[in-house]
Amino acid sequence: MTSPEPRDLPAFASDQPRAKRAAPVGGTSSFSLFSLMVLLTSVAFFLVVNEWNSLVAFIGTLLVAPALVRTTILADRRLRSGRPWSVLEKLQSFAWSLLAVLATALVALLAFALVSLLFGVLGLLFGWAMGIEGLEVDSAVVGTAGGMIWGMGAALLTATYLVWRYWFPEE
Repeated sequence: MTSPEPRDLPAFASDQPRAKRAAPVGGTSSFSLFSLMVLLTSVAFFLVVNEWNSLVAFIGTLLVAPALVRTTILADRRLRSGRPWSVLEKLQSFAWSLLAVLATALVALLAFALVSLLFGVLGLLFGWAMGIEGLEVDSAVVGTAGGMIWGMGAALLTATYLVWRYWFPEE
């Protein structure tokens, strides 16, 4: 390897022309300073709600965090395709994302309730078929408790399927 000639080395950095900043892959940034300020305002709002009622803040976090992740992923997809979103489009996407999170949670809750109820009814029918007095209620309770375990699995599978199938449509 040869060493550079002294005439090739810059004497001072100010003598060199300023290099242009390279744009991120896929174009310009989709999230601006305004987006950062909206995010900081949201965090401040969360802290106020948390001070007021921790349960409401917890439930809000369970709904808003996945919606924010979904909106960010969709905005990144749009940016990579060369069509960055405006602020209004981001807000609309966030609202739809919040609705998608709420719908997914409700469908998963419905799957949990149906499976738990089905196991409880089957336990009740089993106790009734055995003909032992008082066994109906006991077997219904045991069936419902077992159904809650299976219901949680059904809820997780349902939520996973909905996220995989409907949350990130191909554009």
